[in-house]
Amino acid sequence: MLKNIIKIRKKLFVVFYKYILTLTISNIIRMFIFIEISKNCAPWDGPGVVVMLSRNTRGKDILIVTEDEDYAIGVIWEAICKPNQWTMYIEHLLQRLTMNPRTDPSTVGPISYADSFPYQTCDIQIPHGRTGYVYMLVFIRDTNRTYIGQGTSLSDRLDKHNKGTGATGTADPRYRPWCLVSYIGGLAHMDRSQREVMERNRKSHITNCISRGDLHLSTHINQGQRLVQEHNENENNPENHIHFFKTIQNKTVREAETV
Repeated sequence: MLKNIIKIRKKLFVVFYKYILTLTISNIIRMFIFIEISKNCAPWDGPGVVVMLSRNTRGKDILIVTEDEDYAIGVIWEAICKPNQWTMYIEHLLQRLTMNPRTDPSTVGPISYADSFPYQTCDIQIPHGRTGYVYMLVFIRDTNRTYIGQGTSLSDRLDKHNKGTGATGTADPRYRPWCLVSYIGGLAHMDRSQREVMERNRKSHITNCISRGDLHLSTHINQGQRLVQEHNENENNPENHIHFFKTIQNKTVREAETV
């Protein structure tokens, strides 16, 4: 009987030892992340590299399996630096919005929001801030019909125009809906009377274009850019510089002008 007990204990010990050994090896393997980088297997973008390298808490436990160390490093670096639709979009905005005191205001171009936006133009987010804007609307079915206005909240004004309560010039239901094609932002330092002056000046520029026989929508839109340049050239404080945003694609404007 004693011999049987000893045999049973030995078997239990062997089973327990194998279990502990398996568990230990499993934990050791789990501590390391093995990543293959070759011509047939490699990350293709920055987020993929981030996910790949964040699977472990210690960098030394990430083991890259490769035949060429320099090639693997180059592939990872190229993937991290590779631009995508959003990084290019943000870069475009930063180049337009960032300036230093030595920057010539006349060289700061318009922000072509629609051309750089990576998705549909209708998905562009209209600002909800109440900092003040001077904007231009176009009737969707007839781009020769436009409206220039101003207000503290751009989204609220557009909503009211399309409900027929924004202004007399946009109240007629036959000429709705209206589309936002451009706006001037950065007017937090201006009060209503100053915005109204800018609104009248923009209307005056467009009226001059029409009197010369220039009925092109692109020319009328660009009068906003001209107004911004004139303001910034005469404004010594860079913090009070304003910006011109275009929310209609250039190809859409060209198509409208050929109709």
